[in-house]
Amino acid sequence: MKVLLLTDYSELSAFMRNVADKIASKAGWDVHVLNVVEIPSELTKIDHETLDMKCASDPLIYIEKRNYSMERMEAFTSDMESNVTTHVHYGGILDTIEEFVRENNIELIAMGTVYSRGIKNFFNNTLLESIIKVIDVPMLSLKCNRDNAVFSDILLYCDFEYVNHYDFTLLNKIRNAFGSKLHLLHVSDPGGNDDGMIESMKTFAKSYNIEPDYIESIKANSKEEAVIKYVEEFEKSGKGSIELVAVQKRLRNEFGKYFLGSKAAKFVNKIERPILTVTSLKKF
Repeated sequence: MKVLLLTDYSELSAFMRNVADKIASKAGWDVHVLNVVEIPSELTKIDHETLDMKCASDPLIYIEKRNYSMERMEAFTSDMESNVTTHVHYGGILDTIEEFVRENNIELIAMGTVYSRGIKNFFNNTLLESIIKVIDVPMLSLKCNRDNAVFSDILLYCDFEYVNHYDFTLLNKIRNAFGSKLHLLHVSDPGGNDDGMIESMKTFAKSYNIEPDYIESIKANSKEEAVIKYVEEFEKSGKGSIELVAVQKRLRNEFGKYFLGSKAAKFVNKIERPILTVTSLKKF
């Protein structure tokens, strides 16, 4: 399996590097680490790693940036335990990521992120939402340090009425690698009717051949706050620590990709755990 780890060499990148490397080394996955040297539109690329020296803009500035990035890349990946291949490419950030995923058959994208408007850095909320909406592969995101995670427990939150709509291959691989316990959580509106939901969740689990250790249906105004509360209460019970939260990401048609918001991205703003998007098999 191939994982794409995005980096700008920041502390956020290091947080995700440690988590992604832990998962990949345990599961036996290959990790491609990518840094993008962003170039202006008038600057022509010959290929991913070569600029046209005859361009109007000064290409030497960006060549120096790439050389510096390659030096930092060596230090950034030096202590990783998984099988690592490094890349420093020229281009637009989102376009380059999308192209890399397509050319290298990437099955998971991992990135640290700040979900806060107005913060100008490589890993901001705009890039996160764009990747989740536009690129149809699962994504692992993180906004804080979780170096101590051992993934003993995983929480899955999604629409459990949609049987045979999701691809749990990646989630199952992580669970199997770590021997994780699985929690299924449904959150309905306070005035909603969730009669029979537990049975629906059991049917859902059976249809996907997943065997949950915990099944819970609760009511709350905020889905994100409900997940946080569930995680906190479980950990206070002393039964374990939920160290990965998986949420649904529905595949979008072309209109939806560019004009509809991403519910999955909102979880990153509030939940201080690695967030894994589980992709749907059907476009909406």
